[in-house]
Amino acid sequence: MSSRKPKKPPVEILTDAGKKILPEVNDALGPSDVLDVLRMWQECKRDCEAEKTKREEIRAKRDVAVAAIDAQRELLQSFFAARFSERKHVLDGFFGLMHHAVESKDNAQLDTALKGILGVLEDSPLKDLDAFRVARSEGKTIEI
Repeated sequence: MSSRKPKKPPVEILTDAGKKILPEVNDALGPSDVLDVLRMWQECKRDCEAEKTKREEIRAKRDVAVAAIDAQRELLQSFFAARFSERKHVLDGFFGLMHHAVESKDNAQLDTALKGILGVLEDSPLKDLDAFRVARSEGKTIEI
Protein backbone atom coordinates (compact mmCIF):
# COMPACT_ATOMS: atom_id res chain seq x y z
CA MET A 1 0.00 0.00 0.00
CA SER A 2 1.67 3.10 -1.19
CA SER A 3 0.83 6.48 0.28
CA ARG A 4 1.99 8.22 -2.80
CA LYS A 5 0.10 11.39 -3.59
CA PRO A 6 -0.96 12.14 -7.12
CA LYS A 7 1.27 14.64 -8.85
CA LYS A 8 -0.27 18.10 -9.30
CA PRO A 9 0.16 19.89 -12.60
CA PRO A 10 2.69 22.76 -12.46
CA VAL A 11 1.36 26.25 -11.96
CA GLU A 12 1.36 28.20 -15.19
CA ILE A 13 3.29 31.41 -14.64
CA LEU A 14 4.32 32.20 -18.20
CA THR A 15 2.30 34.23 -20.61
CA ASP A 16 1.77 33.05 -24.17
CA ALA A 17 4.64 35.29 -25.30
CA GLY A 18 6.84 33.80 -22.59
CA LYS A 19 5.98 30.28 -23.70
CA LYS A 20 6.99 31.15 -27.28
CA ILE A 21 10.46 32.39 -26.36
CA LEU A 22 11.13 29.89 -23.56
CA PRO A 23 12.73 27.27 -25.87
CA GLU A 24 15.05 29.93 -27.30
CA VAL A 25 15.98 31.14 -23.81
CA ASN A 26 16.62 27.58 -22.62
CA ASP A 27 18.95 27.06 -25.56
CA ALA A 28 20.77 30.36 -25.00
CA LEU A 29 21.18 30.13 -21.21
CA GLY A 30 22.89 27.50 -19.23
CA PRO A 31 22.00 26.52 -15.65
CA SER A 32 24.56 28.91 -14.17
CA ASP A 33 23.11 31.75 -16.27
CA VAL A 34 19.66 31.04 -14.89
CA LEU A 35 21.07 31.11 -11.35
CA ASP A 36 22.76 34.43 -12.11
CA VAL A 37 19.48 35.87 -13.34
CA LEU A 38 17.71 34.66 -10.19
CA ARG A 39 20.44 36.15 -7.98
CA MET A 40 20.18 39.47 -9.83
CA TRP A 41 16.41 39.40 -9.44
CA GLN A 42 16.76 38.76 -5.69
CA GLU A 43 19.30 41.56 -5.40
CA CYS A 44 17.01 43.91 -7.31
CA LYS A 45 14.07 43.01 -5.07
CA ARG A 46 16.21 43.55 -1.93
CA ASP A 47 17.41 46.93 -3.25
CA CYS A 48 13.84 47.96 -4.05
CA GLU A 49 12.77 47.17 -0.49
CA ALA A 50 15.75 49.08 0.92
CA GLU A 51 14.89 52.11 -1.20
CA LYS A 52 11.26 51.88 -0.16
CA THR A 53 12.37 51.92 3.48
CA LYS A 54 14.59 54.95 2.81
CA ARG A 55 11.68 56.80 1.20
CA GLU A 56 9.50 56.04 4.24
CA GLU A 57 12.25 57.38 6.54
CA ILE A 58 12.53 60.53 4.43
CA ARG A 59 8.76 61.04 4.63
CA ALA A 60 8.85 60.58 8.42
CA LYS A 61 11.70 63.10 8.76
CA ARG A 62 9.81 65.50 6.52
CA ASP A 63 6.71 65.21 8.70
CA VAL A 64 8.76 65.90 11.84
CA ALA A 65 10.42 68.92 10.20
CA VAL A 66 7.07 70.31 9.02
CA ALA A 67 5.62 69.90 12.54
CA ALA A 68 8.62 71.75 14.01
CA ILE A 69 8.26 74.55 11.45
CA ASP A 70 4.54 74.83 12.22
CA ALA A 71 5.31 75.05 15.95
CA GLN A 72 7.86 77.80 15.32
CA ARG A 73 5.40 79.64 13.09
CA GLU A 74 2.75 79.54 15.81
CA LEU A 75 5.30 80.69 18.37
CA LEU A 76 6.36 83.64 16.21
CA GLN A 77 2.78 84.57 15.43
CA SER A 78 1.85 84.65 19.10
CA PHE A 79 5.00 86.65 19.92
CA PHE A 80 4.34 89.23 17.22
CA ALA A 81 0.66 89.46 18.09
CA ALA A 82 1.49 90.17 21.73
CA ARG A 83 4.44 92.45 21.01
CA PHE A 84 2.74 94.57 18.37
CA SER A 85 -0.48 94.73 20.35
CA GLU A 86 1.50 96.21 23.24
CA ARG A 87 3.25 98.67 20.93
CA LYS A 88 -0.05 99.71 19.37
CA HIS A 89 -1.58 100.34 22.77
CA VAL A 90 1.41 102.45 23.91
CA LEU A 91 1.55 104.38 20.62
CA ASP A 92 -2.20 105.05 20.75
CA GLY A 93 -1.71 106.51 24.23
CA PHE A 94 1.18 108.75 23.14
CA PHE A 95 -0.71 109.94 20.02
CA GLY A 96 -3.73 110.72 22.21
CA LEU A 97 -1.44 112.68 24.53
CA MET A 98 0.07 114.46 21.52
CA HIS A 99 -3.36 115.50 20.17
CA HIS A 100 -4.38 116.74 23.62
CA ALA A 101 -1.10 118.70 23.91
CA VAL A 102 -1.63 120.34 20.52
CA GLU A 103 -5.22 121.28 21.38
CA SER A 104 -4.22 122.68 24.77
CA LYS A 105 -0.97 124.22 23.43
CA ASP A 106 1.03 122.46 26.16
CA ASN A 107 4.62 122.21 24.88
CA ALA A 108 5.85 120.10 27.82
CA GLN A 109 3.12 117.54 27.19
CA LEU A 110 3.85 117.62 23.46
CA ASP A 111 7.56 117.03 24.13
CA THR A 112 6.72 114.09 26.41
CA ALA A 113 4.41 112.56 23.77
CA LEU A 114 6.94 112.93 20.94
CA LYS A 115 9.79 111.47 23.04
CA GLY A 116 7.52 108.58 23.99
CA ILE A 117 6.60 107.90 20.36
CA LEU A 118 10.26 108.01 19.31
CA GLY A 119 11.21 105.75 22.21
CA VAL A 120 8.68 103.12 21.12
CA LEU A 121 9.77 103.35 17.48
CA GLU A 122 13.48 103.11 18.37
CA ASP A 123 12.85 100.02 20.52
CA SER A 124 13.23 96.87 18.42
CA PRO A 125 10.21 94.58 18.67
CA LEU A 126 12.58 91.63 18.20
CA LYS A 127 14.83 92.31 21.21
CA ASP A 128 12.79 90.01 23.47
CA LEU A 129 12.28 87.26 20.89
CA ASP A 130 15.02 84.93 22.18
CA ALA A 131 13.85 85.24 25.79
CA PHE A 132 10.28 84.65 24.65
CA ARG A 133 11.29 81.58 22.63
CA VAL A 134 13.22 80.04 25.54
CA ALA A 135 10.43 80.74 28.02
CA ARG A 136 7.79 79.23 25.75
CA SER A 137 9.86 76.11 25.16
CA GLU A 138 10.16 75.71 28.95
CA GLY A 139 6.43 76.31 29.45
CA LYS A 140 7.01 79.62 31.26
CA THR A 141 5.20 82.86 30.69
CA ILE A 142 7.14 86.08 30.41
CA GLU A 143 5.97 89.61 30.10
CA ILE A 144 7.11 91.47 27.02
